[in-house]
Amino acid sequence: MAGLVYTLAQAYGFKTMLWTYIIPLMWVNHWIVMITYLHHTHTSLPKYAPESWTYLRGALATVDRDPGFVLRHMTHHIIDLHVVHHLFP
Repeated sequence: MAGLVYTLAQAYGFKTMLWTYIIPLMWVNHWIVMITYLHHTHTSLPKYAPESWTYLRGALATVDRDPGFVLRHMTHHIIDLHVVHHLFP
């Protein structure tokens, strides 16, 4: 992918690739990281010692958040169905 981006930047210019590929990629990744952080750092989540941790406990140690109707559909339910994602990847 890096080679393709480099080739396209040579053909169309770095500024074009920056605005059409790199900035949108960074914007999407920013939101995915932020959503993941919020799901896994809620104050009500239990913290397990290594000897008591199991896969199921770890999968359930996350929260679903309700972002509202618009964001729920714009993000294809990645915010409000996070626990299901851990149980059925």
